Amino acid sequence: MGPGSFLEAPRTEKRLERGEGGELRYGLGAMQGWRAHMEDAHTAQPQLPGALAAWAFFAVYDGHAGGTVAQFCARHLLEEVVAGEAFAGEAESPAAVKAAVREGFLRIDRRMQALARAEGWEHAGSTAVAVLVSPRHLYFINLGDSRALLCRAGRLTFHTKDHKPGRPRERERIENAGGTVLLQRVNGSLAVSRALGDFDYKAVAWRGQTEQLVSAEPEVDELARCPGEDEFLVLACDGVWDAFDTQGLCAFVRSRLLLGADPLAVCEEVLDAGLHKVRQGWGAGPPASNGRWLPGRGLAGGWRWGTGHGDFPLWGGASSQTDSHSMGWGWGAGNGTWGLFPLEGTGSRPATGQGLAGLSPVGGAGSHTTPGQGLTGSGGREWDTGPFPSS
Repeated sequence: MGPGSFLEAPRTEKRLERGEGGELRYGLGAMQGWRAHMEDAHTAQPQLPGALAAWAFFAVYDGHAGGTVAQFCARHLLEEVVAGEAFAGEAESPAAVKAAVREGFLRIDRRMQALARAEGWEHAGSTAVAVLVSPRHLYFINLGDSRALLCRAGRLTFHTKDHKPGRPRERERIENAGGTVLLQRVNGSLAVSRALGDFDYKAVAWRGQTEQLVSAEPEVDELARCPGEDEFLVLACDGVWDAFDTQGLCAFVRSRLLLGADPLAVCEEVLDAGLHKVRQGWGAGPPASNGRWLPGRGLAGGWRWGTGHGDFPLWGGASSQTDSHSMGWGWGAGNGTWGLFPLEGTGSRPATGQGLAGLSPVGGAGSHTTPGQGLTGSGGREWDTGPFPSS
């Protein structure tokens, strides 16, 4: 995200859709928000055609560096997934279904790579999170950092795990392919370790398709359905999860449904609430509306955000003078924090020696800023007035 990645004012028009089929009904909402471009896409089929009429498929694709890959997947991924023999017979084999899903993802990625070369596609990629619903099972399919959850009997029962470069298994694959994890990014650039597209990260000739710097191999988990207890599913891109933690969004959605809201109305409320939380985290607006972009410094170059009252590096480096870890960025003298911005644009810093790793206080010690300075933290905690809580 450089200086052109955000708008001066959010685009709040929503694309809304509702539908039903078989025993399922759904609501869908999409909003561009502060981002300069809308690159996300979706698939919603509550009832598949033909012999799979008792099955359903829902997916969210979070595009980056362009929307080409996300849009292509929205149109074609399902056909690749159900092309396997696992869907040809009457008997359902979870192991066979999971293998077919995996091969469908790898097949569409090969197909897109060939098209990208032949047609000169933009260097885009997309995460994907999906749920394939059969009469007996729920198949959670995840690739990247979008997320899905299941609420069962009033409780958060399952959610997918994000594919981040810092996870041990992901880091091992990246390093085995000759790459590095810097600032919790693949080669200091891409924030997810698995995605469709992103073919610049899939060009290591001596590694297989699933062993590249960025892998198109999804994680697939199956859960037996519990009729009478399964309440709802939520699928959302990382923009929603930046505003809500998983437990918090589950509780938010359930409370609205219990009050009689339909799924579409709940989607609208989630988008509005998420935008409100981002507004709180940024104060008067996004970085591009209440300060200036300055050349980056330190580890990675790039850009930092300055307001005249203190500079906050973004993608640029910062000297590691605080006890920061994880992201490798800390607050303190001369430092900023990765991808976050001060409220009201004043830019004051916490004291030297107290820092944040990513979004969480270092070592549980916590830190504080002057009133009115804060950030929207992980876990759904809004640190918008200071002091910062310890964790």
